[in-house]
Amino acid sequence: MSLWEIEYFPAKGERNSPTDKLGEICDIDEQAEFQQKFRTLRELEAKYWSFKWLKPVKGFYQVHQGNFRGYFKLYGRKIVVFHFCRKVANKIKVEDVRIAESNRERYEKGLHE
Repeated sequence: MSLWEIEYFPAKGERNSPTDKLGEICDIDEQAEFQQKFRTLRELEAKYWSFKWLKPVKGFYQVHQGNFRGYFKLYGRKIVVFHFCRKVANKIKVEDVRIAESNRERYEKGLHE
């Protein structure tokens, strides 16, 4: 049994869906690499997450695969993925942070309703 549940928010088909974005920007091999990385995280306590492809960025965890990035946060025993994007410079784009933050705010608002 996995230690972590994984959720993508908002759901497929909704505005700013990370699932839809991943499908738009990544080919099938890159999508599979992201899925494998999340499967790896599911099986380990966060204190053992010392991978070169994972780091904290702007209040999120950032997982990267090639020129692509995914942003997520932890809630209890759940990994919630909020956004995927293509890295185009050495720094995270303001727009990508804004989308991840907006999705996070909507998610957290739903937790308290």
